Amino acid sequence: MRPGRVELLGVVCNLFDCRSHSSGEFYEDLKREWGDKVLRTIIHRDHLIEACMGRRRPVQAYTPTSVVAMLYADLTDEVTLRLGVSEAVGAPVR
Repeated sequence: MRPGRVELLGVVCNLFDCRSHSSGEFYEDLKREWGDKVLRTIIHRDHLIEACMGRRRPVQAYTPTSVVAMLYADLTDEVTLRLGVSEAVGAPVR
């Protein structure tokens, strides 16, 4: 990597709605265009995310045991693995 050049770490698929055919098509398009850069963790559309945004609170603080909070934890684990810092931080890898 050249100095001053930024490398893309990954692409996140979020607001995914498994009931929508277009979400699946969009995900497939992401995979075709970005390949291995697409992170495996998919953040699904959830009313809790919108509720937390309105309250200006992170999902983990509002509903720490919710599915969406777990998805964000998985995303965090995946990003730290890609950065190569999960061992240094001591974050458990699920």
